[in-house]
Amino acid sequence: MEESGDEQTMAAEVDVVEELAEQLTRQREQLQQEEQQLASAITDLGRLLVRLRGEAGQLVVEVALAAAERVLQRQVEADPGWVLENARRCLEHITPNGPLRLHLHPVDRELVMSRDPPPEWLASARNLDLVADGGLQRGDCVLESSRARVDARVAVQLDSLRPLLEEVLVASLAGDAEGEGHG
Repeated sequence: MEESGDEQTMAAEVDVVEELAEQLTRQREQLQQEEQQLASAITDLGRLLVRLRGEAGQLVVEVALAAAERVLQRQVEADPGWVLENARRCLEHITPNGPLRLHLHPVDRELVMSRDPPPEWLASARNLDLVADGGLQRGDCVLESSRARVDARVAVQLDSLRPLLEEVLVASLAGDAEGEGHG
């Protein structure tokens, strides 16, 4: 009977080992599922981070341009020379080929017309009509001829900075992303 007891003990040990092996297999499968879920969550978080960086970056650009516009509007109101300079630059970008119409905000038009002496560009310009345009903001200039148009509105000038701001922001965020892996 001793052999039968040893056989029973061995059979019980084999059952325990087999049960432990099954538990290990189930735990391994569960760990693999959890690894896959974690990898998926990490991928989703990475995508979300990229999207949030893009949205935050766009928001930073919009806020920067809006702040610059407010500062420029204050500058325009405080310094009449700004309007005169913007109009002068506008005239530099067009070859006179007939009558010219320089659209200005009504307050800016009056400011230009009331200058004594008149600005040099106004005194030397032939066939230049200053048009009061209530659709423009203070500081805006739009120059038209029969063949060309120069849009020197403040918003347009600021909007031309958008690509540069976006480029700087992308470079900055790329630098931040590189630094994240080294911490």
